[in-house]
Amino acid sequence: EMPPLPPERPPPPQTEGEDWPDVLATTEAYMACITGCARAGRPDEALELFGELRGSGLPVTRAATRCALQACAAAGRHVDAERILGRALTGRYGAPTPALRDFNLLLGSYARGGRVRDALRLLSVMR
Repeated sequence: EMPPLPPERPPPPQTEGEDWPDVLATTEAYMACITGCARAGRPDEALELFGELRGSGLPVTRAATRCALQACAAAGRHVDAERILGRALTGRYGAPTPALRDFNLLLGSYARGGRVRDALRLLSVMR
């Protein structure tokens, strides 16, 4: 005989229109949501969340930037990937300088977007 399931916990009380508690608003939470949207094929929402993170006052880490670049690469959104990587290179996010992996994500966005010449040009610069 199977043991009974534990009772469901009711959700915390919330008033209509109340935002998530501040304790849940962390860079890591944003990263999880950005990645989830990207994997679900919803790059617009992923990039909107990245914009919210940038405006939130929370740190925009290299990993958070990479999540946004992954969303761009999955959708072939090379223009957005160029913009994000360019801002990261100039230190506008306050995160460390992008790594080779970040440039590979830009290459992926070119490939998915059918921008073979742009990908080849980037590869020649990366050598």
